[in-house]
Amino acid sequence: MIRAALDDASDAIAILDSSGKVLYVNLAFGEMLGCTRASLNEVGVCHVYSDCAVGANIVRQTLQASTWEGDVEVKGRDGSSIQAHHRATPVYDEDLELIGAFLVFTDITERKQAEREREELIQRLEQAIKEIKTLSGLIPICASCKNIRDDEGYWTQLETYLQKHSDAQLSHSICPDCQARLYPDLAAKKHRKDETN
Repeated sequence: MIRAALDDASDAIAILDSSGKVLYVNLAFGEMLGCTRASLNEVGVCHVYSDCAVGANIVRQTLQASTWEGDVEVKGRDGSSIQAHHRATPVYDEDLELIGAFLVFTDITERKQAEREREELIQRLEQAIKEIKTLSGLIPICASCKNIRDDEGYWTQLETYLQKHSDAQLSHSICPDCQARLYPDLAAKKHRKDETN
């Protein structure tokens, strides 16, 4: 009954004795990590971890009555790397004597990939926000010709500067003062027309 439940579990499960020998692996263990009980007993259970020293330390701690939980990298059956959430728990008999360890690996590769993609997206968005062209602070402008000194120290026309540093759309028109100064005849004609109306 218990074995059937363990074999139906989606997580990879291994049970070790107090010496570290593998007593049982479920079907998911073989499918996820590509290891049988016999193969693990030949090479050692730490073989499933991408960093065998880390795996050996986790198993050793667990067989010394320390529960361990965290994310690890393990080897897939095709040699690929699998990100797994790993729980390693000591197993005791009815007299509370330590008799082994219970190892559970949950594949979190897709979740980790999604987290990486989210982090990359956040970084790209933060960079885009930094690069958004905005006008702020003190802008040097010539009191005579109204040219603006840009970030490189060059003087440029106000219109060119605004188009480069903002999303503002500029339309062209002429104010009444400039019209009177530059086109006096047109300004006088408009003035007479306004008076008659």
